[in-house]
Amino acid sequence: MRNIALILLIIQMIISCTARNKIVPESVCTEVSSFENNAFYDGDSIQFNFEGSWILKSYLKSIAESKGIYKFRDPKHIILGFSYESNPNEESKNLINGYTLHEGGYTFPIKIITIPSSGTILKEDLSRENSISIPNHGFTIIPISQNEVNWKYDDSITVHSYIRTKLDLDIEINKILFVGEYFQSNGKEVIFEANGVIKGLAGFSNYKVIYDFGLGIDFDAIVLFKDGIGNWNDGVIYKYIFEGNQLNIQRIDSNWDNLEHTLTSEIIQLKKNCK
Repeated sequence: MRNIALILLIIQMIISCTARNKIVPESVCTEVSSFENNAFYDGDSIQFNFEGSWILKSYLKSIAESKGIYKFRDPKHIILGFSYESNPNEESKNLINGYTLHEGGYTFPIKIITIPSSGTILKEDLSRENSISIPNHGFTIIPISQNEVNWKYDDSITVHSYIRTKLDLDIEINKILFVGEYFQSNGKEVIFEANGVIKGLAGFSNYKVIYDFGLGIDFDAIVLFKDGIGNWNDGVIYKYIFEGNQLNIQRIDSNWDNLEHTLTSEIIQLKKNCK
């Protein structure tokens, strides 16, 4: 009887210990990236339309495949994304609002053209050329699926593909790179959410992935904030590297007066929980 009681006590201690300390997962993530899974708008309309936000497909795909942004900081097409602004009552006011990685953007006057063999396309309205903010030679936007279009300049054979999204660029990048559940080496859980919230990491409350590089930041970096997302100098810069299912972030000491950033010896290792 005494031996049975001892065995039950040992089992209870093991269960209690396991409940307090989650085991850090050892497996390598084999899940498909958010780029293929759920980064994009899930259209349910049979009738195609150009409404919504569109982001350069090659840019997001490169980020997903390389698990980084810095080396893709200069997309091949100046228009990183755009939205279509239609005015059914006055077609002369139809516009495309394009944006780049940096501040500012471009507005293009648009006309809708219906072609019996291929449906509706958008074409730059060169008759309203005086409202165009950059010199160009005209372009056409052609749908190739419910959530993908091709942008082609009239004087070039190069085609740029865009995918429709229902969220903004920051959230799409968060989903592709960081979103998920991680564990520190001590078993403590850290969660990155799509909206820029971080839980369980040294008192930090929010994060922002840097994709508009400048101010001396010439590496893949993330900014951690303690009280909401602000400017870069309101938070702490960390360099990040993904190695399989492990995320390493290394703290940077930043001197914003002379834009110098120095790597410190503080490295946080996080292992992703592959569900």
